[in-house]
Amino acid sequence: ALYAGIPGKAEAGKIIAKLFSDKEPFIKTGKCPSPYFNYFLLDTLFSLGHAEWCVNFIKFYWGGMIEANADTFWSEFDPVAGAEVPKTSLCYGASGAVNIFIIQEIAGVRAAEPGFRKIYLNPMFSILRAAKIAFHTPPGRINLSWNTAENGDIDIQLDANFMLTVAPMLPKEILEKCTFGVGKSVSILDTTG
Repeated sequence: ALYAGIPGKAEAGKIIAKLFSDKEPFIKTGKCPSPYFNYFLLDTLFSLGHAEWCVNFIKFYWGGMIEANADTFWSEFDPVAGAEVPKTSLCYGASGAVNIFIIQEIAGVRAAEPGFRKIYLNPMFSILRAAKIAFHTPPGRINLSWNTAENGDIDIQLDANFMLTVAPMLPKEILEKCTFGVGKSVSILDTTG
């Protein structure tokens, strides 16, 4: 029902409060769903404004998989039960769907037009003070990192191995605290006015 957007905002809040917790294991039943199902869980909760919960769940679930010595995305994993290796696939494509949320929601990178030569940029500075990500797009690789100083200034480093135009989609008060260091193939659009 939540994924389909059936309940109103108040009712959705009640359902979320009944099913999820802000503390590990985050799901009140104690049993974490499959990585495949977690795609829909994250998609729903990000869209309903629960970004911090989603980031913490990603760290718990997929971070737990890494701590269990996974070097691929497993088809099933229960961080509550521990590091039991799944009896099915040790390399399951659907389990990697978390990357879409890391790129689009956390790093805040979305294609502004088909082909990924122009992107919108709106990282989750309020949730992650520092981050580093590199990922491939159809025309090439994008490297993005940021670090937030104690005084709130944000240093953003952005590079690509192709001509990339970036449109920062940040509130003015955040944009004023940002310093961009960009590679020679990256141009930043003025989105302030």
